[in-house]
Amino acid sequence: MSSTNNSNSVFQDFPINVKLIISSLWVAVMFCYVYGDYIEIYVPGVLANAMEVTSAKEGIQLEFFAVALLMSVPSVMIFLTLVLKPSINRWLNIIMPTL
Repeated sequence: MSSTNNSNSVFQDFPINVKLIISSLWVAVMFCYVYGDYIEIYVPGVLANAMEVTSAKEGIQLEFFAVALLMSVPSVMIFLTLVLKPSINRWLNIIMPTL
């Protein structure tokens, strides 16, 4: 009895849409932000200072808003990268990371 393994299967490298590649890079940026925030919670005093409400911290709401805006950019860019036209998409993906 002879068994011949005819393994002529060749691995194929399917082309991936550029929009999916750029969108996945935005996902990676978002995970880096989340990872950094998660690790920062364990630094002694950070969480206590964030929860402390005093009159000395007048600009804290503006700082929280700025951080929230910064964190929302990758989330929005994941969606916009997939749905925008290529010409708009290209310029938006050049401008937003530089900001």
